[in-house]
Amino acid sequence: MKFLFRTYLFLLFAAIALLYSCKPHQVVNNENFAPLYSNEEIALASDISITHIDDSLSQISLNINSKELLYVRENSIAPFYADIKISIAAFNYENDREIIDTAVSSFHIARDSIGSDFIAYSIQLQISTGERAFLRIDIEDENKSRQETHTATIDKRSDYASQWFNIMERSEPHFSYSSYSPGDTVVLKYRGKDKNALNVYLYKDSFDIPSPPFSFENLIAYKPDPDSSFAPLSIDNEQITFIVPEQGLYFVSADTEQQNGFTVFCTRKNFPEILKAEDMIPPIRYICSKKEFNNMLSNPNKKNAVDEFWLKIGGYEKRAGVLISKYYSRVIMANRLFSAHTEGWKSDRGMIYIVFGLPNIVYRDKFSETWIYGEDKNFFSITFTFKKVENKFSDNDYFLIRTPVYKDNWYRAVDIWRQ
Repeated sequence: MKFLFRTYLFLLFAAIALLYSCKPHQVVNNENFAPLYSNEEIALASDISITHIDDSLSQISLNINSKELLYVRENSIAPFYADIKISIAAFNYENDREIIDTAVSSFHIARDSIGSDFIAYSIQLQISTGERAFLRIDIEDENKSRQETHTATIDKRSDYASQWFNIMERSEPHFSYSSYSPGDTVVLKYRGKDKNALNVYLYKDSFDIPSPPFSFENLIAYKPDPDSSFAPLSIDNEQITFIVPEQGLYFVSADTEQQNGFTVFCTRKNFPEILKAEDMIPPIRYICSKKEFNNMLSNPNKKNAVDEFWLKIGGYEKRAGVLISKYYSRVIMANRLFSAHTEGWKSDRGMIYIVFGLPNIVYRDKFSETWIYGEDKNFFSITFTFKKVENKFSDNDYFLIRTPVYKDNWYRAVDIWRQ
C-alpha cells in the first residue's frame, strides 16, 4: 500500500457555524462504530486532530476523503458537485447533558476544484482553559445519503497538554499518532506556556506483546521513567525543532512533573506497512507456539523462516499466500487504528482485531469500547470490553478486560488460522 501525497484545499464555508436546532444532541450510546475499523471501506473523514488556539478557542481539523464523495449535477452541461454537512457537538466530559459548544457547516464543492485525495476542514469551538469535552462529529455526504460518526476528546485541563502542540505540515496524511523514522527531523508548533523550558524525553520501546485475552501476564502499560532527555535543537517563536535518532517514544514537555506533553512515535521506516521479512515475524506470535516463534527469530534467513511457517499452516503455496495477505492486512490496519505508546499490532485491540477480525458491532463511549462478534445480546456471541487508559503518551490506549472465559474462543480462533 502506497501513501498518496496530500495537498491542502482550504474550503470557504458555504454556511457559517450554527447552533443545532433540529433535534436534541445525542452522545454515542448504541451506535455501531465497526465500519470505521473496516479495511474494505474507506471512511468519509480521517485524521481528526485538535489544537488549542488560545485560552478560549480550540480548533478541530480533519480530512475529508474526496474520492468517497458522490458528485452529481443538475443537468448534462452543469458541473458535478458534492454536498457535505459536518455537525459537531462538544459535551462536558463529566456531564453528558451539558453542551459546551456546537457547530454545523455545509459545503457545495465542485469536483473540478478538488486537486487532492484529501480536503482539509477545520473549525474552532469555544473551549476554555481548564475544561475537558467529549466530541461527537457527524459527517454526511448528502448526495449519497451516507453518514458516519466520529468521536474525540478535547483536553484543556493542563497548560502543557498535548493539544497545545501540533505538527507542522508534512507531505502525507497523519494518523492518530505522530510517526517518524530514525534520523527524521521533527518540527512542532507550541502555543502553551514556558516554551523555553521544553525538553525532549526518550522512552525506548521495550514493551512486550499483550497476553492472550484469558491470561494476566505482561500487563504493564508503559515505563514511568525516561531513558534519557535532551533540549530541542531550536525554539524559534512558537516553532520547535529536534531530531529523533533512534526508535522509541519522544515526549516533549515543559511540565516539571512530565505528566503532560506531546508524544512523537519513532519506529521503523515504512510504518505502518509490513515490507520486510524481519518485520513479519513478531506479529506471528499470536498464532504460533513459543518454539515455532523462537525458531523463526533464530533463523538467519528471515524470509525462509516466514515462508516455511506459512507454508506449514497453509498446506500449499496458493493458500499460504491467501493467509499471508489476510493476516498482514489486519496487522497494517491495527497499526493504523490502534497505535498508542507502541505499534498498534502490539495493543490489546490490535491483538483481538488480528486474530478474530473485524467485529460485527463496536459500541463506544468516553470510557470504553465494546466489541461484539455475532449479534448483540446473543448468548453465543463473543464480547470483548476495552477500558480507556489514562496514558500520558496517547489518547488512543485501551486495555482489555481479561477473563478465563475467553480461553476456548481464543484457541478456536487460532486453530482456524492454522487449519
